[in-house]
Amino acid sequence: MSLVKVDVGSPEETVTLVDYGNGILGPTFIKPAPLMKEIFDSLPSYSFREDDVMLCTFPKTGTNWLYEILSMIYSKSTERVKTSKGMTMMEFMTQEEMDRFPSPRIINSHCPLKFLPKADMQAKQIKTILCVRNPKDTTVSMYNHLKGMNMFEYNGTWANFVTHFRDTKLCYGESYAEYLNEFEKLLKVTQASLFTWSTLKTDGLKELDRLLEFLGVDLDDNLKIEIIQQCGFEKMKEEKRLTVEKASGGPPASKLMFKEGFNFFRKGMVGDWKNWFTVAQNEAFNQQWTSQINADSVFKFKYSL
Repeated sequence: MSLVKVDVGSPEETVTLVDYGNGILGPTFIKPAPLMKEIFDSLPSYSFREDDVMLCTFPKTGTNWLYEILSMIYSKSTERVKTSKGMTMMEFMTQEEMDRFPSPRIINSHCPLKFLPKADMQAKQIKTILCVRNPKDTTVSMYNHLKGMNMFEYNGTWANFVTHFRDTKLCYGESYAEYLNEFEKLLKVTQASLFTWSTLKTDGLKELDRLLEFLGVDLDDNLKIEIIQQCGFEKMKEEKRLTVEKASGGPPASKLMFKEGFNFFRKGMVGDWKNWFTVAQNEAFNQQWTSQINADSVFKFKYSL
């Protein structure tokens, strides 16, 4: 087990990842590769608390956004959350590290369903939230994310990335379509609820009410409005940037993590893909996506507003 460079369309355009074996690849999260594998291998035996909430997302589909909303719901406050989702991220933190956080915890993961502790999730009826985003904006966001973070050592072209990303399976051995196909099963057998990036964007208050009902939490109307305002993307983009910077050790340490000019919170748009995809790239993407996603998929995406 070691770090590997994964070809994304060209031998000169590679992404540096941890090789967990059996075709499973994942980010280093600035921890030693052996420790990352140890954490990953222990995921199936992770033990939840009964009041934990599980947030599941493919990378770049709304994790930080929904984590912030959930944190404010449980604190019943619009004070900016001082932690980052990385602090309770299953594939990044050991069980011992996670257990230091008080309840109720918002556990989160980018891992495919097959690697999660499903038995404990079902035994303790862990409330599970799946947040999804249209695959075209997800692909654009993922491209900029890989280019902006030093640990990936990536500086490839968009043309190669958009052509090969769907097949490289950079996220724990699964493409986004495979991730969704697998999670569709979870929505049918456990206490899980589905939220989409576009609906959170266009109808945040209604979606917040739906989230509160699912969680069994009551908030007064004024606080609900304030949470939606506080979690608006532009406001989060600036204020959470400072939180992420602090969590990474301050400006000097953040420069080791992020390339110059990179902001972890980029645009937060629905439809930015139109600024990236050519007509030919869009047609090829549509064809391949249709061949990968379940024909009767419950996931219906908006590609513009």
